[in-house]
Amino acid sequence: MANAQAGGTRLRIMEWNIWKGGREAGGAENVARLIELMRLQDADVLFILETYGSGQLILDGLNREAPADRRYAGVRITERPQPDRDNLWIFTRLPVVHRFPPVAGDGVDSFNFGGITVSLPGGRNLHLFNTWLWHAPWAWGRTDQTVKEIQQGAARTYTDAEIVATDHERRLPQARVILEERLPRFVGGDPSPVIVAGDLNTLPRADWTAEFAQAPGHAGLVLDWPVTRLFEEAGFVDVYRAVHPDAGRFPGTTWSPIFPGVAPGRIDYVWARGDGIVPVGAWVLDKRLPGHEHPEYPFYSDHAALVVELEIYAG
Repeated sequence: MANAQAGGTRLRIMEWNIWKGGREAGGAENVARLIELMRLQDADVLFILETYGSGQLILDGLNREAPADRRYAGVRITERPQPDRDNLWIFTRLPVVHRFPPVAGDGVDSFNFGGITVSLPGGRNLHLFNTWLWHAPWAWGRTDQTVKEIQQGAARTYTDAEIVATDHERRLPQARVILEERLPRFVGGDPSPVIVAGDLNTLPRADWTAEFAQAPGHAGLVLDWPVTRLFEEAGFVDVYRAVHPDAGRFPGTTWSPIFPGVAPGRIDYVWARGDGIVPVGAWVLDKRLPGHEHPEYPFYSDHAALVVELEIYAG
């Protein structure tokens, strides 16, 4: 649970795309097992994607035998009439004081983005937004293919410009709507800190600079990814990379425990913005718990889970 430490609040956050409700990698049994992994993280906030009909199961599992002061609230962000298309949920032990209205229009709806406001110990508010950006054209796929071609001495299928252009068709317009229209409309001049987490389906600009061109799986590539650059320009800090500045030693790969490649695929993020936020920890979960082994699927989802810790001070 979030707790005050020397004037600040330590907050643990988990972000995870669980792959079609968690059922794709082993059916109902896999859902129960991935909930067990969630419980063990003891997170204060969980941003879950591709929840797809498993939201109530997750909420019930997180709250099983939990004392009253450690129970979670579950907020379904995605407003879809089909019960198996509720992509985004946020689960939190912090008091929920506001839910932002569902968004729609300009290529972004509640399937892609939405959030809540919670109250921190001491009374400061924190805005939480869950996010999923369009997957095609596939940013990591073109990157991984190009790295393999370079390593094999083969002719390249894509230029650098064609690789990063995968962002331009849908993800970059969606990110612009979120960062330049929806967020300002929701939070305005409120000085409360903001966390945006989720699966952006693209790679981090900071990992693909000249500094890391010779890192494992980079094959000399320098790629200026526009979506993640936009988050940086909007004042957000990439929490994982803030904790682990060396992208060569700490690739933070979340794509994919089930479909591995040679290029690091860090496509899941926790972004933080605001005075008084200090990233203090970050790690990736990509192995099943003992006793949860599966003959076909080495992990519960095609995405690894991301867990980060923040200290949030009064500002």
